[in-house]
Amino acid sequence: MPRGNDFNEYKENYEVFDPTRNLMAQNWMTNRDIMQNPYWAINRNKSEDKNDYFNGALSLSYKANNWLTIASRYSYNRITSLYDKKIFATTQGTLSNINGRYISENSLSTQRYADLIATINTKIGSDFSFNANIGTSVTNTLTNQKTILDSGISSGLTYANWFTLANFVNNANNYQTIDSRREVQSVFVATTFGYKDMLFLDLAGRNDWSSTLANTGTSSYFYPSVGVTALISEMATMPEWINFGKVRGTYAQVGNDIYPFISTPTYYYRPGFTDPKPSAGPKNGTTLKPELKSEFEFGTEWRMFNNRLGFEVSYYNSETKNQYLQVVAPVGNQEGVDFYGFNAGSIQNKGLELVLNAGIIRGDKFSWDTSINYSHNKNVVKELPDNIGNRVNLTEAGVNSYRYALIEGRPYGVIEGINFKKDAQGRILLNDDGTFQKTDFEEVGNSNPDFMLGFSNSFKYGAFFANVLIDGRFGGDVMSLTEAQNDSFGVSKASGDARNAGGVAINAVKPDGTAVTSMDAKSYYTQVGGRAGITGEYVYSATNVSVREVSIGYNFNPKTLPFINTASISLIARNLFFIYKDAPFDPNIALSTGQGLQGVDIYGLPSTRSIGLNLNVTF
Repeated sequence: MPRGNDFNEYKENYEVFDPTRNLMAQNWMTNRDIMQNPYWAINRNKSEDKNDYFNGALSLSYKANNWLTIASRYSYNRITSLYDKKIFATTQGTLSNINGRYISENSLSTQRYADLIATINTKIGSDFSFNANIGTSVTNTLTNQKTILDSGISSGLTYANWFTLANFVNNANNYQTIDSRREVQSVFVATTFGYKDMLFLDLAGRNDWSSTLANTGTSSYFYPSVGVTALISEMATMPEWINFGKVRGTYAQVGNDIYPFISTPTYYYRPGFTDPKPSAGPKNGTTLKPELKSEFEFGTEWRMFNNRLGFEVSYYNSETKNQYLQVVAPVGNQEGVDFYGFNAGSIQNKGLELVLNAGIIRGDKFSWDTSINYSHNKNVVKELPDNIGNRVNLTEAGVNSYRYALIEGRPYGVIEGINFKKDAQGRILLNDDGTFQKTDFEEVGNSNPDFMLGFSNSFKYGAFFANVLIDGRFGGDVMSLTEAQNDSFGVSKASGDARNAGGVAINAVKPDGTAVTSMDAKSYYTQVGGRAGITGEYVYSATNVSVREVSIGYNFNPKTLPFINTASISLIARNLFFIYKDAPFDPNIALSTGQGLQGVDIYGLPSTRSIGLNLNVTF
C-alpha cells in the first residue's frame, strides 16, 4: 500500500455506494494480484463454521484368574462440520464472480476403534516375572466426506448478493468428495521378562493389514522390537552418593501404510473439467510398498547425591526405507494424474539427546531445581529409487524462485532458490542493459537445525512457586518471501532506506568490464524482490532463543478451605518474547505440515503470545 494513502479512510469506509449497480461496492486502491481492503474481507467475505462432536467409549474387563485378565474396548468418534461462506459482489475477481459467490459445505469424519486384549501378569519362581499383552484391533477412519455446493467464479450468482442455492447460475460446481478412508486390522503381542526386578527383557511384535495398500501385493507388514534394561544400582553395590543407575538398549521397527486412494487410483469430479481423473497414483511400472522404520537406541540414566543431580543420555540411529512421498507429475503424463506417489529409497536420522537435572537449592522454605535439555539430529537422504534419479522436486517452483528438493546425499530439507551470478572475483554479473544475471536453481538453505536447547527452572518459596522455560534453536536456514514481496512493492524499510540513500550499493560488472557500484532502489528491488526474484538474498539464520513459558502461582493451605484437598492458582504466560532472533518472522512456525514448505514464510500469520489464569481445585 502506498505510504501516502490514508489507511483510516479504507478502514472506516471499506464500502461505498455504486449507483450504476445499486449496491455497496468495495472501496480499495487497486484490483491487482488478489489484494483487497482487509476490512471488506472481514465484513463481506465472512465464513461461518460449525462443528458438532460426539465421543463415546465402552469397555469390558473379565478377570479369569489371578494372572489372566481379558478386556475389550470400543470407541466411536464423530465430527460433523458445516461451512458457509458468502462473498459479496465487487470482491477481487480471482476469488469471486462479478455478482458474488456462495459456498456451502457439510462434511462428516468418523473413527471407529475396537480391540480384544489378554493381559498376563505372573511370577515364575521367586526370581522371575512375566508380563504380556496379546491382542487384536481394528481401526476404521473416514475423513471429510463432503458435499460441496459452490456457485463458482465463472458462472456465479444470477442476482448480486442473493446467497441462496436457487440463485446459482448452474450447478456444475456442486460435487461430493472424500479426503481419506482407511481401515487397519492388527494383531500384536508385547512381553516383559524380569529377573529380580533389576534386569528386564522386552519383546514385542505387531502385524498390520491396511486397506490403503490394496493391489500392491504387500498389504500386510510386520514389525518387531526388542529391548534390554538393566538397573545397575540394583545389580551391584554402588557408592553411597549414587542413588540410581540404569542402562538400556533397544532395537525396534515401525511399519506404516501410504495415503488412501493411491494404490487404487480413484476418479473424482473437478468443477470445470469434463474428464475426471485420479489426483495421485504410482508411476507406471512402480509398485508401492509399506514404509518401514528401523531404529536402535542406547541410553543411560543416573541420579546421585540424594537425587540432587541426575542426567540421562540417549543415542539413536534410525533408517526409514520406502518412505512414501508425492511429487508433481509432468503435464500430460500417461497415468493421467496430478501427482506421482513413490517410495523413497532410504532416509537416515541419527542423533543425541541429553537431559541434566539438578537441585541447586533444597531448603525448608526455598528450593531451586533446574533442567537442561540438549538434542541433536542429523538426517540424510541415503538413497533414492533408480527410476527417480538422484534428486526429485517435492514442490515445483511455478512462478516462484523457490522449490523444495529431495537430493541423494543431502539432508531432507534442502531449500533451493535463485542467486546472483558472479565472476571469480565475487562481482555480480550484469547484462548489457544493466539488469542482473541470475543462476539456475541451486541450494540456498537447509531448514534443519544443528541442535536444540531447553533450559527450565522451577522455584518454590513457602506456598509460592514459579517456573521459567527458555528454548533455543541453533542453526538451520529459513526463507522469507514476505520480505521479498514487500521489497518488490517498495513498502519495506530496506527499500525506503535505499531510496533515502540515493540507491543500493553493489559490486557489479557489465559484460564490457565496466564496474557498477550503485543501482537505483526501484530497479534493484523490482529485480531482486518478489516471488520470482533472487530468493537467495532472502535466506536468514533460523537461530533463535525465546522465553517459552513463565508461570507464577500460589498453593493454598487446604486446612483453611473446607471440603477441599488441594487448591492452587497460577498466572501462566507462553511465547513471551525472543531473546535473540535473526529471521524477520518466527522461525519455529511451519507454514505447512506438508512435504515442501518447512522454513519458508509467505505472509504467514505471526506467532501468538498467550497469558492465562489457572485455578486447580480437588475435592
